[in-house]
Amino acid sequence: MDIQKIGELVEKESLSARQVMAEVEKVMDHSDDLTHDRVIDTFLADLRARGVKVAEPTEPLQDVEFMQTLMNTYDVAPTQDWITEPGF
Repeated sequence: MDIQKIGELVEKESLSARQVMAEVEKVMDHSDDLTHDRVIDTFLADLRARGVKVAEPTEPLQDVEFMQTLMNTYDVAPTQDWITEPGF
């Protein structure tokens, strides 16, 4: 959770001081940071939840088959709807 979101929730009284401190501690001690292992585990869990058959890679950053599975599953086709001004 980013600091702006925490501020908004505190203003709305959706977060207690204890919850805010817990978030601050995560930021300071880096216990909630993303790691390569955490990202790979998240992808594997999502792929399996989608029914995609995928083997757990031993070297995910060099595993071509794993990378191709990610690209095929999470393919984002380019669009042009972001072009709103003439001349682009």
